[in-house]
Amino acid sequence: MNNELHVPKGPSETSSNIIKLHGEGLTTSASSASKSVPLDAKGILDRYFWRSEGIYHLEPDEAGDEHPTWICSPVRVVGICRRVDSTGWSRVLDIVDADGHTHRRLIDEVDFSGSPAALLRPLLDCGLQLGKGSDVRKEVADFLREWRPQERFVRVSKSGWLDADADTFVLGNGVTIGQKNAVFDRDTGDLGASVTTKGSLDEWRKAIAAKCIGNPLMLLAVSQAFAGPLLQILSMESGGFHFRGLTSRGKTTLLEVAASVWGAIGFVQSWRATDNALESVASGCSGGLLALNELHEVSPKIAGDIVYMLANGRGKSRMTSNGALKSSESWTIAVLSSGEISLADHMASAGKKIHAGQEIRFVDIESDGRLYGAFDDLHGETTSMLFAEKLHRGAVDHHGHAGTAFLDHLIRSERNLELMRNMVERTRTYLTAHMERFEPIGSDGDVDGWLDSAWVYIRPETWWRIHGSENAQQAARLHKAASLLKTDKGETLQLRMGRSTPGRPKVYAVNSSILES
Repeated sequence: MNNELHVPKGPSETSSNIIKLHGEGLTTSASSASKSVPLDAKGILDRYFWRSEGIYHLEPDEAGDEHPTWICSPVRVVGICRRVDSTGWSRVLDIVDADGHTHRRLIDEVDFSGSPAALLRPLLDCGLQLGKGSDVRKEVADFLREWRPQERFVRVSKSGWLDADADTFVLGNGVTIGQKNAVFDRDTGDLGASVTTKGSLDEWRKAIAAKCIGNPLMLLAVSQAFAGPLLQILSMESGGFHFRGLTSRGKTTLLEVAASVWGAIGFVQSWRATDNALESVASGCSGGLLALNELHEVSPKIAGDIVYMLANGRGKSRMTSNGALKSSESWTIAVLSSGEISLADHMASAGKKIHAGQEIRFVDIESDGRLYGAFDDLHGETTSMLFAEKLHRGAVDHHGHAGTAFLDHLIRSERNLELMRNMVERTRTYLTAHMERFEPIGSDGDVDGWLDSAWVYIRPETWWRIHGSENAQQAARLHKAASLLKTDKGETLQLRMGRSTPGRPKVYAVNSSILES
């Protein structure tokens, strides 16, 4: 079959790249560009190709000529996924609606063995359009059943770090940051929709971060937003702070600027929910920040139990319809709350007494006792209300960048730590095996370097031999970060030897403690 077919324009009546679906992959024939995405399916996919306006089916006529028929709008099986325990096998599909928005959905493998109507129902809800004909539903369903790509995803039910490697983080909107592929198997609704970006990181620094200077409560709130990703890495429990104060004194603004680290101000949730609903919210915020406004809106009878639940990081155990134990929601989160009264006073209104464990996990802070309500420095504004309005506008216009930048830094730091262990071990191994190549300071001749009681001075050519010329500079930086490298002043990574060494060559001076590990 010819991969360079001329195909009439589809419903969009615009020229577009043609991507042929066949047993070996997806191949584009437009101009000189081409790419291949391997597929496992054989046979049936030979009769289909994909263009920007959707999927076409090729049918031969009696003369053997092939005619394309548009069967549906753009849909793509991106990969196959499962949970970490190897259950929940499903396929990851991307559906492009009429407005050009892409919807990612999981379809369980069991649904592919059911009726075409059941398989296509969630895709139609995402905007999939079907071609004409009584058999088109079955044809699209058969096509999707055969499409089994090689790409693999991990199926997750909560946000946060994917696993203990801390190299991949799943945001509340399902976006993955890091090294591995992951996909959410749930819709987090308005919470997930608020995990978005707007403006820029630099402008957020000016509008929000810079205004934390001189404002301790604001600094605490923003810092708490960054604490979430660290809790899981450090195996720490969830917990947080409750800002207590009068209306219109800045406590809600504290939650908004903290929320701007991860997304829009809609990220701030309300206490006005049942404990069951808050389980889902907490799971959708896992690994990050849970910001809850207006404590008085939750029943005082259950407020204390919710605090314990949030801190313990696990929801109630429940039974499925067939009597089996259903997996409960879980999370690790940094919490911020606001309200006009304290948790203790709120619980007391229902005749309940606060316990020490609740006070420790939910620290009460007066937020209207600063110089200007919740603030100490208005940064040039004349009133606290104007300052709060400016912060609010800054959070609306610039949000979502700081959290992802922080995650990128953490992931790189973890990667650098791994590289540091490897490169330090490489240096140690070489020195241990070739100590006879290092002479006391002052010696001359064909040596790899010199040594004294505290340092091993390694010639640059020896350093390159150990780490490779392409990795030599990075290896030196990592040794310096580990406090194993002595350098001259400035940004140099090398040290010039003293006058007792002929020629005073530059070297990499490594602490001899490296040999003791």
